[in-house]
Amino acid sequence: MILVTGATGNIGSALLEELRARGVGPLRGLTRDAARVAFPDGVEAVEGDFAEPASLKPAMAGVRSLFLVSRPGPDTDILDVARQAGVEHVVLVSSITARTHPRLGPAGENLAVERSLKASGMAWTILRPTQFASNALMWAAAVRGHETVRAPYADTALPTTHPADIAAVARVALTGPGHRGHTYALTGPEPVTARRSGSGPRRTPTPSAESAESTATTTSAAIGWGHPSAP
Repeated sequence: MILVTGATGNIGSALLEELRARGVGPLRGLTRDAARVAFPDGVEAVEGDFAEPASLKPAMAGVRSLFLVSRPGPDTDILDVARQAGVEHVVLVSSITARTHPRLGPAGENLAVERSLKASGMAWTILRPTQFASNALMWAAAVRGHETVRAPYADTALPTTHPADIAAVARVALTGPGHRGHTYALTGPEPVTARRSGSGPRRTPTPSAESAESTATTTSAAIGWGHPSAP
């Protein structure tokens, strides 16, 4: 039994599709309200709330492999519930900043979760993606409305990964041999600036002037983009 947590999110929903498309099962998808979700055929919807780890016990029963995104709630307690339920292997989505910027707040928190997992006694695989390509959707309303799009550091290039690609890696880690005890940094084929990310094939960005402290501001017809929010 594989339990996918965050099953309605960008990665979790894509992971369920990946697993079902390859005939992997049995599968469960965790949600706070099973009546409101429509998982792929063959996926059992189970309820639980990360804010209350004890509520996860029924969902964990019989589970051998767990997909978990870092910092959904009290991580140590969540891992304890998984261990007590007999979970053997956890695939954890952390962040590459746990390696590149461990002194930053969220990065340090992700690193602490990684360490808790490694100390739990369960087998582990850690995925460290970079910024999500889907974060650009935060500007969708502004672009559609021909409004000003604001973003800092529009020309700073960062590796960008699509959530579906993270899901594809997670599927292999959950089902394939040789991935337990490994940490994988997930990046795109090349660093991408926010300006390029927002340009698209039909838009030609206009050069913008900005200082290290300023925010790049352009119209949606000539977009300057910056760091998306953390995944």
